[in-house]
Amino acid sequence: MLPYISLLLFGLLSTTGYGFPEMVRYGYTSCGSCHVSPAGGGVTTEYGKRLSEEVLSTWSKSNESNFAHNAIPLPSWLLTGGDIRELWYTTQYGSAINTSRTFLMQADGELGVTTPIGVTAVGSWGWYNERNYESRRHYIKYVPTESISLRAGKFLASYGIMTPEHDISTRKGIGFNQGAESYNAELGLFSKYGEMLATKITKWDDRKNLHEEGWSLRVAAYAPARSVIGWSYYYGTSSAGPAKTHMITGPFCILGFTEHFYLLADLSLQKIYTDWHEFYYRFPGLFTYEKLGYEFYKGMHVSLVFDYQVDQIGFFDTAYTAIGPGFSFYPRPHFEISGSWMKQNFSGIPASAWGDIANVMLHYYF
Repeated sequence: MLPYISLLLFGLLSTTGYGFPEMVRYGYTSCGSCHVSPAGGGVTTEYGKRLSEEVLSTWSKSNESNFAHNAIPLPSWLLTGGDIRELWYTTQYGSAINTSRTFLMQADGELGVTTPIGVTAVGSWGWYNERNYESRRHYIKYVPTESISLRAGKFLASYGIMTPEHDISTRKGIGFNQGAESYNAELGLFSKYGEMLATKITKWDDRKNLHEEGWSLRVAAYAPARSVIGWSYYYGTSSAGPAKTHMITGPFCILGFTEHFYLLADLSLQKIYTDWHEFYYRFPGLFTYEKLGYEFYKGMHVSLVFDYQVDQIGFFDTAYTAIGPGFSFYPRPHFEISGSWMKQNFSGIPASAWGDIANVMLHYYF
């Protein structure tokens, strides 16, 4: 039990930037408005850099969000991205776990090259989460029309809310956390009413993690009043060890009640089974994440987060619950300071044994 707790505690702290879905509250319903990736995150477009100055950050000056704070001019066809992150965290879980640590969790860069014919090539390289140096993303995207996007290469398949907190139950809990990128082919369809991202997922992975082969589908409707409501589905199979089938599905929403008050909610049911008899008689797992946030001053956010997962409904000895407040501060373009304090409980330990975990992260994004 203790190794399991330690790994999950560490995972919960390992957040990494994957776009800012809360920007929906300003009417930016499509991630592709600010990022080359249709699913968000990574290299930002020229429009995304301007929003970093005008909407995201507390203070800024013209073109400050450009590479090197605009000290080194770059051609318009060269796009930049990447992150450097330093994390401090402390945990207290009775007498079982009592740790405190500071470490560099990420230092990588990303470049994108655009062409007049609608083709963009993107690649990243760097050190990530105490691993060796690697390229977590490299792909080619082709946009023949404003309503169609084609992408092939190494990236994370689209599913649910692509939130920065990628180690929560609805990301890492179901296998869609960063660090799980594989080689895929993606079709994106877009309109003023919504979008659809369909991804063919292969087993080919240079980390040799034996990824499942399958496909995912993410559909979303752009609701009135700065909101997005959608549904995701994933089907995968693996022949590594005992052959198994993996199905995940569920709804998600990003609601902008006002320009400053918002809610992210994501829920998935998961089944992993070896035959249809097991599929019919095995209860699914439940994974859900909710974040209620408020921007009380430009670039300054407070939030309340609830995270819950259980591998199989009805068998709660594997359940995990976490709840607590957090904050994010974007003082100027390229800079973020964030943190949280969570009360958490593992059902495999006596129910009265709630632990504490707190962290502060310093983030510089290119």
